[in-house]
Amino acid sequence: MDYQNLFNEGLTFAQFVRTSGTEGESFRRRYHKARVPSDLEDLFSDRFCGHNGLYFLVMLESDCPDALENVPFLVRLAEMIRIPVRLYRRAQTPELKRHFENLGFDRIPTVLVCDGAFSRLGIWQERSRSADAIVQSIKRD
Repeated sequence: MDYQNLFNEGLTFAQFVRTSGTEGESFRRRYHKARVPSDLEDLFSDRFCGHNGLYFLVMLESDCPDALENVPFLVRLAEMIRIPVRLYRRAQTPELKRHFENLGFDRIPTVLVCDGAFSRLGIWQERSRSADAIVQSIKRD
């Protein structure tokens, strides 16, 4: 997959919010409330701030609770360390959805991390295993 062309076609966070109706307003509010703890800010700033060559491509939907919880913070963090972010609605980018599914990632949000040559460095998806275990135990009760 050509991640560079895909990146160029993605939405900025502001565009995503503007085109997401009332759900976009929820993302905007979460973004404005998001704060990066100082220890994380120091850690990421020391390692990545101004790094010319990392990109985040994020597949999500505006009605996804996990996206609402995670993406505004991710965008805030990425801005702080100057990593460009582009967003893609899963329903509107079927080729990206299929690509992630072929890699074994079928949930949202899914964050693809690319280097400066737009080669895939890693993928983060939805929530950590420990957080997922908590959610699953709550659903069982």
